[in-house]
Amino acid sequence: HSSGLIKGLGFKAGAIAQTIAHDTHNLIVAGWNKEDMRIAVERVIRLQGGIVVVDDGKIVSEIELKLAGLMSIKEPDEVFREYLDMVNTLRTRFQLDFESFFMTLALVSLPVIPDLRITDKGLVDVVKGRLVPLVVEVSRR
Repeated sequence: HSSGLIKGLGFKAGAIAQTIAHDTHNLIVAGWNKEDMRIAVERVIRLQGGIVVVDDGKIVSEIELKLAGLMSIKEPDEVFREYLDMVNTLRTRFQLDFESFFMTLALVSLPVIPDLRITDKGLVDVVKGRLVPLVVEVSRR
């Protein structure tokens, strides 16, 4: 488990959690509200993988991905309906483009592309090949 701060996602819901997070595909969550983040993570765990959007304590959209947290065992048309529901929910309710947000969140954990990435070991400076602290002390003289 590790934590990081990310800006510029344009995300306005309480939380989104997903098990598509390259390369390890650990569960990753982004959000504004700790309680919504907890609910999203718990729901993804209960689904045995997937993508879950939570706002104001309620699950507003989800895609179940039980096969390794990457693929569904449902019929393709059912998965497509879940996908369309999520795309439409994010667009209409939160003014968010699903594909760009989803890929950003999925790639923020990929520790082979510069610059900073979040991994299960912590925040990584990919260029320098080292872990960096999330919070840095600044001494004032």
